[in-house]
Amino acid sequence: MIELFAREKGIARGQVVDIAVFEALLRLMDYPVPALTGANLSPRRNGLRQPMDFAPGGMFRTSDGVWLSVSAGSAETAQRLLRAVGGDALADDPRFATLGEMSRHMTVVFDAINDFVTQHTAKEVEAVFARHDAVASRVLSVEEIMTNEQIRHRGDIVSVDGEQTQVIGPVPHLSATPGQLRWLGRNRPVDTVA
Repeated sequence: MIELFAREKGIARGQVVDIAVFEALLRLMDYPVPALTGANLSPRRNGLRQPMDFAPGGMFRTSDGVWLSVSAGSAETAQRLLRAVGGDALADDPRFATLGEMSRHMTVVFDAINDFVTQHTAKEVEAVFARHDAVASRVLSVEEIMTNEQIRHRGDIVSVDGEQTQVIGPVPHLSATPGQLRWLGRNRPVDTVA
């Protein structure tokens, strides 16, 4: 992508990619800054719910113990979600006609989603959500991360010769100067207790 952009702009090949460890995680939760600076809203932790509760979503555990992340960021996707978990009666309730109205009644929405998800297996929830074009994604366990086809294909889990421990490899992937992990850190003597 970078190389293609550079060629289109007539920039010589080569790159400097500077990324701090925290920046990747910061991008996963970038809405609090504009919420504070644009609307004077300061999001707070809200259990398993979205911090701002302006749209339905959160983390829910299915009857077979699988965690799902559910999200609906627009009125249209929220209506599909409500229809999936509560049918027409819930989706057509005037309290949920807009995201603004929904936000005022988010406890009811969250409880409806939670009630539905906790009474069904992950496969059942995914099937119902698929029929309604609603959004839910499995939260991967570490074991699932280790065997995930896309993660394996990208080479994001790497080993070092002579080491059993595997780690996340260098990120981002660079085409001109790919990163390589050569060691897991210096050996240090084991502390002894006197």
